[in-house]
Amino acid sequence: MGGRYARTVLVDNKPGASGRLAVEELKRAAPDGSTLLITPASVLTLYPYVYKTLSYDPLADLTPVSMVASFGFALMVGPKVPASVARLSDFFDWCKANPAMADCGNAGAGSLPHLMAVMLAQDAGVALTHVAYKGTSAAMPDLAGGQLAAVMGTEASAMPMLQAGRIRALASTWDVRSPFLPQVPTFKESGLARLTQREWYGAFMPKGASPSAIEFAASELAAASRAAGVRESLQKSAMQPVGAFPWSLRCVMPLRCPPRRRGCPSTGSGSCRPEQWRRQ
Repeated sequence: MGGRYARTVLVDNKPGASGRLAVEELKRAAPDGSTLLITPASVLTLYPYVYKTLSYDPLADLTPVSMVASFGFALMVGPKVPASVARLSDFFDWCKANPAMADCGNAGAGSLPHLMAVMLAQDAGVALTHVAYKGTSAAMPDLAGGQLAAVMGTEASAMPMLQAGRIRALASTWDVRSPFLPQVPTFKESGLARLTQREWYGAFMPKGASPSAIEFAASELAAASRAAGVRESLQKSAMQPVGAFPWSLRCVMPLRCPPRRRGCPSTGSGSCRPEQWRRQ
């Protein structure tokens, strides 16, 4: 978008507080189109279920601009799990036979991969110790090094080690087989349809942004998503470009964002924390 939307585009990564700091920064920004937030949907759609208090209202404080890209997750295992464990059912059997070794890393307590791992354990009837990291990438060395049995995380963060054969994927969260891991069955194929889930990145402006600023940003993001270099870069990161316009994101947001905090759908608790997890 540099040179078209603005002469200079500065990317300011704010990973703190599981992505909430970035939303707070946008909320404080002037609604003049100079500040855009690109964030995973779960920061807006899931966190109202997870955290008892949030400093932002995803529907009232943010203005949807565009859906940028979508991506999926997968359950990966490393050398801590024997090579004979080749299918999801094998992994469940191994967990039941080795409960003290059955742990699963995730991108952080209350993150979408964390809750999907909780649902996986519930639906399979296995006990998993949940290990929270600061992002999925931080868990990968421990998985490949045999300190962790499994990780529920993004395909993108696992792809280098999957391609190197250091870890292996047992199931993906796509509704059909992932174009990035076509040899890996989906959870749906294994009878766990509740774990069918794709995440998306959305672009947002602060509350009060003008319609003209929103439309201009959306058109530039859509044009960028069609550029060959951008598409290639996204696909290398195991993401599918979307480039949807504001009206489509405005339709999705009320459906995905809860009007009130009803408690976590996967655990039934307002805090979404399983009894056993440890932080890295």
